Amino acid sequence: MSARAPSGVRLGAALPVLAATTAAVAALWSSAASLAGNWVSIHDYRHGFIIAPVALLWLAVAARRVPARAVRASLAGMVLLAAALVAWLVSWRAHSDIAIEALLPPVIWLTILAVSGWTVAREVIGPVAYLYFAIPVWEFLLPTLQWLSVHVTEASLAIAGVPAQVTEYLVTLPSGSFEIVEGCSGKRYFVIAFAVSVIAGVFQKLRGWRMSMLVLAGGLLALVANWLRIFVVIYAGYATEMRHYLVAVEHESFGNVIFALLLAAIYVAAHMLARVRAQRSARHVPRAASAPGSLPELRALLLVPFVLLGATAALAYAPVGERDIAKRELGHFPVAAGRWQGPLPPVVAWSPRFARPDGERRASYRTTSGQAVEIYLNFYASQEDGRELVYFDNSLLAPGFWSRSWPFEMRVLESDGMRPLATMEALGPYRQRWLLAYVYKVGRWTTLREPMAQVGYGLQSLLRPAPAGVVSLTVQCAENCQEAQVLVQDFWHEMSSSLLGMIPDDAA
Repeated sequence: MSARAPSGVRLGAALPVLAATTAAVAALWSSAASLAGNWVSIHDYRHGFIIAPVALLWLAVAARRVPARAVRASLAGMVLLAAALVAWLVSWRAHSDIAIEALLPPVIWLTILAVSGWTVAREVIGPVAYLYFAIPVWEFLLPTLQWLSVHVTEASLAIAGVPAQVTEYLVTLPSGSFEIVEGCSGKRYFVIAFAVSVIAGVFQKLRGWRMSMLVLAGGLLALVANWLRIFVVIYAGYATEMRHYLVAVEHESFGNVIFALLLAAIYVAAHMLARVRAQRSARHVPRAASAPGSLPELRALLLVPFVLLGATAALAYAPVGERDIAKRELGHFPVAAGRWQGPLPPVVAWSPRFARPDGERRASYRTTSGQAVEIYLNFYASQEDGRELVYFDNSLLAPGFWSRSWPFEMRVLESDGMRPLATMEALGPYRQRWLLAYVYKVGRWTTLREPMAQVGYGLQSLLRPAPAGVVSLTVQCAENCQEAQVLVQDFWHEMSSSLLGMIPDDAA
């Protein structure tokens, strides 16, 4: 008759870890719901429905390996969890989807740390971090991957003797052209290959340099496979004068075949590394805490992480105190009668587009010599999803025939006693050059950066709505924009206080 192991040994630290994970996801449910929406609507992230259960299963297995006696509350974890939850609340108030999604794994891990201690937290950091393969943080790599695809394709075509002219993302052949769009960047190949490499290494029990080699190889193979796919399609178009099946009909099936071969290569590489792995004489067992259990005085503190999560959820979903915000309005342009004359009717060609502000105004000021400065201001008494000062569909370069000059460069315009302005050159109607200047105002704080405007709004609106808006100026350039910059600087030096004062400082 064999002795049966106690349930605490069989389950290890799984119960407190899964309880902490469930509580964190429930409290930050809007993050989870936002991620699920991405997995449904964004093709490149549909693998999230696989990543999440794999990460959860890996988490349970990893936690089960840690003896239950190693579980103990962590005061440091509670402090770090509180800081992460404040950051999440600020991001939530700022309506930054990517920020609240990216903060979900750290909050889960810090909740586990607070409830179970460092020994358990170290063991489960891998499965929690694995969730990042399902979060759209990889979009920040897209420009770099697209740039690499273009340049590798250009070099490959030159080596193959294909006469091709590459302009930005357009590859022109004698018989036609190809555009290397964002979907050709290889981002999806890269992310999934990276994720498969990690889980294959875990399955094969690879550690240290062998795991690093496998992950690095997976990423490189993904890039090479994508570059090969692009080259083959373009070369087929060149060799058949754009009549090949991959060009005339579709090449998605061809990409799927290459992708399947890529995943098979990753599995083979993991298996080969596992075969040469040095065999260990004993199974790795995490080092338990010195004490046989939680300290008596810390047991009561086990409720603290759950209280913090509950308070965060309550603050996030409770209505923000609104103090007569509807009574606040955007001010009127100051009347100038000295060197500057205005306000005058604005030009029609420049009309910035913002998502449903509570107020917006446009005007023009002219010097006595006839030089003109165009002004645009708006004001948000409060913000909500789809009606925000910083939003993907907002544009100071509107309508659509406006664009940034290339290469793009933002400069800061400032002088004594004057609030700084961000300036950049732009191309307007009929390819005319313009100098665009702008500054964001949130409460009584100004910034030149969109992310900082979001963070500032999130901080100031934790308890009540924070008024926010943008002030923007444009001047048409002559041969260059140096004279326009001097004109903007003179105008801003004289009028900045009045223009910024048009945007209310407080929502009450």
